[in-house]
Amino acid sequence: MSDIIDVHDLPEDQVKLVQEFVEFLRKKRKTKRSTQEEEEKEKEWGQLAVTNFAKDWENEKDAIYDNWRQHYHVPER
Repeated sequence: MSDIIDVHDLPEDQVKLVQEFVEFLRKKRKTKRSTQEEEEKEKEWGQLAVTNFAKDWENEKDAIYDNWRQHYHVPER
């Protein structure tokens, strides 16, 4: 969809308004794209963190805390 919009017969203030609106749309598209990229990177970092934390937390020394309610005498709700 690359129809050219002819603005030559518009007053200067309206031409400027059209230009500003086009720039707004371009910035919005870039922002949306970068937001999606940031969300994907954040998700990847989160998955990496979970994997690495699991390695640290899954060990015999910390296994006692797997049953933390019993360990700290906290009743089930």
